[in-house]
Amino acid sequence: VTCSILVYLFTDPSFVVRQVSVEGNSTLTAEEVVDLANLRGRPIWFAHGGYAVERLTEHAYIVAASVELSLPDRAWIRIEEQRPKVHWQTTNGTYLVDGAGKVMTTTQELGSEDVLVIIDASNSTLETGTQLDLNAIQFAQTLALRLPNELAITPTQIIWDPQLGISVRTASDQVIVFGQNEELDRKLAVLQQLLSDQTVFTYLNLQLSSPFYQQQVPATATPVATTVSS
Repeated sequence: VTCSILVYLFTDPSFVVRQVSVEGNSTLTAEEVVDLANLRGRPIWFAHGGYAVERLTEHAYIVAASVELSLPDRAWIRIEEQRPKVHWQTTNGTYLVDGAGKVMTTTQELGSEDVLVIIDASNSTLETGTQLDLNAIQFAQTLALRLPNELAITPTQIIWDPQLGISVRTASDQVIVFGQNEELDRKLAVLQQLLSDQTVFTYLNLQLSSPFYQQQVPATATPVATTVSS
């Protein structure tokens, strides 16, 4: 009877990890995290949470992770992604921002590799406790992480505008408008294609369904906007 029970427990498909929940992700998709953990489809008896954590924390975007397994077929993954500290810069000063997107206090600290400075193009006056656009902050953090790692672009400025959303300025003085965080993979693919083609541009707007770019022209000429073919 004991042998029969053991055979049932170790071979019955009911005890295979099927449902995997992911928390704490914003840069990575839930499916990417699940694939990294490599738990789905494994018998729950042999789905080692410690090995999954090791695989997850080897990723450049993940600084911490935990895995919890539950019979008969559930797994919970919680990750902490790499997030630079945020300073919000206006014409009236630079402000330290907490994790919820609220203004904490003014700061005199200079920018560094672990501090993301977002330039506010609206020239608004801020006070302690002001709620900023948290989606915009998280999107800027994602771009600051993904652009250098995936496209070898290190933004010299990240700019927030209430109408345009998030834009970045490159070391070559190119302005790239990403807008909101929807369809980021598509936007990055378009940018990657332009870079691969060595396309010359000074302004690129990726937020539209038909992205367009503008090449640098003499001051006396009229700039020409070119649509990017999909």
